[in-house]
Amino acid sequence: MTFAESIKSGFKNYFVFSGVASRSAYWYFVLFTALVGIVTSTADSVMQGSATGANAGTLGTLASLVFLIPRLSLAARRFHDAGVSALWLLLQLAPIVALLFAIPAILKTVGAFTPDVIAAIAAQDTAVLQNLMPIIGDLLLALLPAILLSVGYAIFEFVILLKPPKTAAQGNKYAPAAPNTVASDN
Repeated sequence: MTFAESIKSGFKNYFVFSGVASRSAYWYFVLFTALVGIVTSTADSVMQGSATGANAGTLGTLASLVFLIPRLSLAARRFHDAGVSALWLLLQLAPIVALLFAIPAILKTVGAFTPDVIAAIAAQDTAVLQNLMPIIGDLLLALLPAILLSVGYAIFEFVILLKPPKTAAQGNKYAPAAPNTVASDN
């Protein structure tokens, strides 16, 4: 599948979570969304007068929302092409659940940054900084499960998305059945 065909297919099958999608269809669409992301972040930076690009601008946010469903549906079809259930995509929610358990540590950390503490940090008061280190350490420890789950899932998904297609004859229940043909020795 060509670059242009994969873009058309991605938008044509916007809400189609069944069937299969080839590796080229998936990765060309990912390349397209990355290129659009670069263009929108550059345009946002120019419009905001900032070269940092640290804050997501309006165009970047809109582009992300437009591409959210087609990327998920395409990933589901790519999982099917590899012979894997698309339900595994739900593991993306695991880091969010882990973040819920970190809320007390997040609130404790946010509460520690009173205006007086912020002023002391700006003045580089080492005593205040030393008092904040255990609180920040607790926050990082609370966030560690979410970070590890995110990295682990990203590796898992990347491996599945790189897998070669699995045909119905190879036991892929998601692949279309091949028509009865006679093998040739071409």
